Amino acid sequence: TVDLAPVVDQVKQRLVDSGMTVARKIPEVHTDFTVVRSDDIGKVRTYFRLLQLAGLWLPVVAVLLVTSGVLLTTHRRRVLIVSALCFAFATFLLSVALTVFRFVYLDSLPAAISQSAAGSVYDTLTRFLRTSVRAVVALGVVVALAAWLTGPGPRAALVRRLWHSGIGAVRATADHAGL
Repeated sequence: TVDLAPVVDQVKQRLVDSGMTVARKIPEVHTDFTVVRSDDIGKVRTYFRLLQLAGLWLPVVAVLLVTSGVLLTTHRRRVLIVSALCFAFATFLLSVALTVFRFVYLDSLPAAISQSAAGSVYDTLTRFLRTSVRAVVALGVVVALAAWLTGPGPRAALVRRLWHSGIGAVRATADHAGL
């Protein structure tokens, strides 16, 4: 449950501070708003703590395993590219799972609960996770691309030559324009 009395007190104080002295007469209100009602809250709390622990250590273990795999192989660049892409793909699957779970969560709620409010709560709770997922996917793709571009392959060499000639063309055009 959530007690709304501190919120009412803060609003009342802001009204008084802004010059509305009548707000002092607003009585103290203790309204409890029930968020979740369950007999299994102890189990849920335990599972939530386990998920927090796994969320902290699983990425560290995964990075250590990828690093050791890259260092122990003879084809380091290829293993780094595949590992970075697999890491990005696995993280992308987490993003898909979060989206699917949102619909499952909203569909499993009783009809008395506001779907938009529950959706907002879910979105707020997963906002930072979604941002982190996007960053990890981007990082995986950038690492794989950088490893591929620094490689000795003919396609990577072609991309590097095109990149250098493109920059040279832009530089020459800027010099010609007096920049």
